[in-house]
Amino acid sequence: AMVQNKQFSSARSEYEKLLKEDNFDWIKTALANTLIETDNLEKAQEVLESLSSKKENPYYHDEMSNMAVLSEDIPKAIKHLKQST
Repeated sequence: AMVQNKQFSSARSEYEKLLKEDNFDWIKTALANTLIETDNLEKAQEVLESLSSKKENPYYHDEMSNMAVLSEDIPKAIKHLKQST
């Protein structure tokens, strides 16, 4: 809800707090999304690379696709979109 309301700073803090309690991939992808939305792509990449199940995780591929689009790497974006389905 915070991300939808553009409260990225609050969302980031909340996800980082949750990660200290539980190391779930869904928290990491949500954190990566807030980092992407605030143009912190390097940190988002770092968070996404720490996911335990990248290949089977559609959210990983969605966020990787978003980053590729922002980096104007359309072939990479398409590759990740195909893997997310």
